[in-house]
Amino acid sequence: MLLSTPEFTENSEYGFAVARVRALETKLIDSTGVGQLISAPEDRFYALLSELSGIDIKEEDTVSEVLDKIEWRLTQTYYLVKDLIIEDEYKRLISIGYDYELLKLILKEKRGNFTGSYKHTSLRSNYTYPVMKSLIEAGSFLDLGPGISEAFKSVEGARELTGGQIDTICDRFYYREIFEILNDLPNEFIEGYYRRKIDIANFITALRLKLQGKKRSAINQSFIEGGSIGIEHFEDGFDLNIDAFIQSMAFSWFSSVTGAIPKGQGDDESAIALIERALDEHLLRYVKESMYVTFGIEPVISYLWKVESETKNLRLIVLSRYSGVPAAEIKTNVRGLNE
Repeated sequence: MLLSTPEFTENSEYGFAVARVRALETKLIDSTGVGQLISAPEDRFYALLSELSGIDIKEEDTVSEVLDKIEWRLTQTYYLVKDLIIEDEYKRLISIGYDYELLKLILKEKRGNFTGSYKHTSLRSNYTYPVMKSLIEAGSFLDLGPGISEAFKSVEGARELTGGQIDTICDRFYYREIFEILNDLPNEFIEGYYRRKIDIANFITALRLKLQGKKRSAINQSFIEGGSIGIEHFEDGFDLNIDAFIQSMAFSWFSSVTGAIPKGQGDDESAIALIERALDEHLLRYVKESMYVTFGIEPVISYLWKVESETKNLRLIVLSRYSGVPAAEIKTNVRGLNE
């Protein structure tokens, strides 16, 4: 069940950790800085990016080198946050997401549709790419743990799967592990974050399935359990048009977010993109509630989430500018800006 006002647990052992991340948060790029990056002249862009982000970017760096440096800053943040966390289970909490991302890459590679780099995912994972791949090839599933093992076997046992279906299967096992950790070490704020993430994923997926003209049965194939909204609510409204489907979710925690979006903003695809962006913005506002914690783990993990969000925005801006995407279009695609 989601809480409108999460309760925070005071833990004086986190005094130093909270002070550390509070100082680091002042260096996050705010909405003004993002606007400057998007509209900066070509000859000024990399220098401004380096100045605002603190990343050592040189004029001669290629786009791939710039992207690698952006990812390396997130990797360093991950190591910092993991060192600041006291409880082993919370350390695992921030690690297993990268474990499953690594598993997705390996599974897709085995099926011949691997794309992209695994370097930083490997660095943040508990296993690293060569270790996980070797364990899988050797059949050492006990060393991989039950979640990763079951996810692998579920994918391997299916004949034909798209990349999206592989992602869904892995995400199901990932969130199951997340809530197993939170059952043993409860935290309402962290739990609320993950339940919101699942609800958003299920809602946006349902909207996109409707846009693609899929049948109601497609919901079962893509639904992730663990959110606050049961699958029956998605099934009940699936045969409605998109506007009516959104209205059928009026009982949900995100109805105030979707209800605030002006109607008539282009076609259905544009409307879904606006909803997705608005929900991402809501998620960052939720994360910012950790500012009310003086001592506790919430601000520490929230800082990692904020840097993850900023990293996605910086990657998007760099790639968009390199591809010649107009500034106005880039602005509509950035998500969860720090104010």
